[in-house]
Amino acid sequence: MVDSVPKGHAVSKNIISRPASVRLTKIKAGLGVRWKSVALVLGVFLVALLPRILDLSAFITADEDDQIMFAHLFLKSAWQGDWAGALVLGYPGVPTLILGGLGVAARYLAHYQGWLPLPWATADLMTTIDQVTTRFGIFEYPLDFLPWVRLPLALTAALSVLGIYLLLKRLLDDRLALLGALIIAFDPFILAHSRVIHVDARWPILCSFRFWPSCFTWSRGAGNGW
Repeated sequence: MVDSVPKGHAVSKNIISRPASVRLTKIKAGLGVRWKSVALVLGVFLVALLPRILDLSAFITADEDDQIMFAHLFLKSAWQGDWAGALVLGYPGVPTLILGGLGVAARYLAHYQGWLPLPWATADLMTTIDQVTTRFGIFEYPLDFLPWVRLPLALTAALSVLGIYLLLKRLLDDRLALLGALIIAFDPFILAHSRVIHVDARWPILCSFRFWPSCFTWSRGAGNGW
């Protein structure tokens, strides 16, 4: 302390400023760690996202036209408040229907705003959807919707990989958590199916979201043995 220095003795400015410099060093170190964590989180998301969104219109699988039809029916029923009609054969699952419906809605928005017109859509939205869904199981324009309905599913898959990484960090070493997330991100089955509108990629990802929080709870000794 400065007060304890005997009279007649000079006080070094370095001694007085040392606590401030220590605090500044700690703040800089903390900011560096935070920026590294943020960069790593962003990197995991981008690494999971990019392979899923590149050239989404390159191909179409055998039953994606049916899935796009289901998304139309779901969007139509939800818009009209007909929740019983929103149950499309009990399949392909609510998350896929919601995401596909969002993609269909975004495509029609681009059409009616004049950004990317659909030559065959000349009526209003609900009339057009009625016309499209008149013949159930027969959809004539899947290529016009393909990248639009795939993109929401690819985005949610990438966000899911990021969520799994953050959950794993609470259970494992950071490097193991990163390795586990990358394995899930580049699993051939999950990667391929998260580029199409289907349920196969969502099932294992959603199961993982239920499994890892349970592991975290068990690791803390909670759960009463269940």
